[in-house]
Amino acid sequence: MKLNDMSDKLNSLSTEIKRILSASGYEDYSDLSCVDYDSSSSEDLLLMDEYNKIVAKLSDINDTLTYLKRPIKYTGKLHKDSRGCYAIDEYTWTSGSTIEFLCKDSWHMREVEGEWVNTPYWTVSSIEHNGQDYYIVYHNDVMLQGLEVRVR
Repeated sequence: MKLNDMSDKLNSLSTEIKRILSASGYEDYSDLSCVDYDSSSSEDLLLMDEYNKIVAKLSDINDTLTYLKRPIKYTGKLHKDSRGCYAIDEYTWTSGSTIEFLCKDSWHMREVEGEWVNTPYWTVSSIEHNGQDYYIVYHNDVMLQGLEVRVR
């Protein structure tokens, strides 16, 4: 399967996920309180418990697919502003902010002409503060100053 084919299939799946989230009430209430079931039935209770877990995951999947469909508005290098936050132009990252950045670790090593080379890749995480400075969750060793980021 080609990457474009995968994207098409996932976009189709996203449409169906949105229908499920809307019809079940999850979209409005973040639960399945709009689904009718027999609360005296052990089987229905099992299904509702499991469906709640499934639909929560579907919602997360839909959020990710929606994010990936958004166009890239801006790419630039972070700098620390006068307030101690990291920014590029009018965009500022603080605790809890989503950040998409060009990661240069060894996760995507590949062999080229008998040598292993590192391939930088875009990845998404969030920013938090440790009491002294901001850091990227799960990438604590990545320096924010000068880091290439993009905004969708």
